[in-house]
Amino acid sequence: MSDPLRDPETSGTVRMSNDPFRKPSRRAIVKGAAWAVPAVIAVNAAPAWAASPHDFVPCPSGNIYNTVGRGRLLSGSLLGTNLDTLAAINGITVSNDGHGVVTPSVWGTANPFSPSPVSSDAYAYVNALDVSLLSALGISASLVVDVNTPVGVLNQYGRAVQNGFSAGASGAVTNNGAIQTMPGGGWPVLASLDLKHLIAQVSTAAANLVGAVTNLKLEIGAAAGRATLDACSASSGREYLVSYARLVIGSGLLGQILSLVATVANLPNTTSGPDNLVSFDFQEKTLVVDLGALLAKAYPGTYSNQLNGLAPNTALLINSHVISTLTTAISDTLTNLLTRLLGPLGALVGSLLGGVVGLVNQLVDVVGTLLNGLFNPDNPEKGLLNIVVNAQNDGTAKGPSAFPLVAGGYDVAAVWVTVLNSVANLYLARASVGPNTQTA
Repeated sequence: MSDPLRDPETSGTVRMSNDPFRKPSRRAIVKGAAWAVPAVIAVNAAPAWAASPHDFVPCPSGNIYNTVGRGRLLSGSLLGTNLDTLAAINGITVSNDGHGVVTPSVWGTANPFSPSPVSSDAYAYVNALDVSLLSALGISASLVVDVNTPVGVLNQYGRAVQNGFSAGASGAVTNNGAIQTMPGGGWPVLASLDLKHLIAQVSTAAANLVGAVTNLKLEIGAAAGRATLDACSASSGREYLVSYARLVIGSGLLGQILSLVATVANLPNTTSGPDNLVSFDFQEKTLVVDLGALLAKAYPGTYSNQLNGLAPNTALLINSHVISTLTTAISDTLTNLLTRLLGPLGALVGSLLGGVVGLVNQLVDVVGTLLNGLFNPDNPEKGLLNIVVNAQNDGTAKGPSAFPLVAGGYDVAAVWVTVLNSVANLYLARASVGPNTQTA
């Protein structure tokens, strides 16, 4: 049985090339590459190489290689803190000296580090991220990883074989390095970025922009990155999974709507629009925007799998059309709800209904202004916020990373988030392989 991690031909082989690194651009969105991971993947079976790890691609007799595979869940920088130097969030590097001696080491700093060998595979190790250590790092005001996040969403994996093959993976991956299927209860939140806090550091104008809302967070659901490299056939494979990305926006206007309506009718605590594109929590005074559902509504051809199946280095296209799609969804969802609740009361609440609709219009204006300021649709490269999925380097040059790759290495991160002026440069669910070099 073939496994997509074991056999790059089944997971979308890409040949080594000399193309320059492809920088993300919202103006160059293309349809997803054929090898990108679909929204749900069935890879529960043990990989074929777990039972037969040698020579999965025929090599000339006697050829042996130095190989390396890496996985790191959190990488990059936040508010000047280099995450790659923090021992508490070490990744894992697994190397093979070409003679079968496999060595696990850190992808990051030296301690603490307690890798675990993978049962039935002498060439692989895992090192799950210990979330309990994050609170002491001084970054919790900007980045939160829930202590209740299941361990299986926080895995870091590396594999290196002297036959020229190596693999790396992190995030929602099994101890065999395979991307997990969605659990029965749905995907948990992997990480939450406090954008209100981060963007306020950029400039006074940016602080004023986010000051119009009481809360602004980016929630990233369970994510995974996986990379493979076969030096014998000069082929590599890179895959990713992003279960969801959500903007959580807080506004006192939702509390005002609740207070007005409560005088004559019972407003539900929460409500959602069609396709869960936008949802509201009136008690918490927040609205939640599902970016994948929003983009699928605005551009169903490109985002038919929402945030999965996209081309390398796809920057999420938050342009004027997308913002208009969102504000229309906000207005329609709230107006339909309020009309359903208050309409039967007729003239008794005529003036009240007008006041509530006025608040809805104010909310639409606040959200529209906020997103225009964050993403700068007229000049996206200068937006305050940039979200890229399936972030990759070209394998022949160093990637845009706080932990650069040497030539011959292949890197993928499921999500790459940047905030202007280097306030944030964060990679989630990152995997790397190579260089794999022949020694004999």
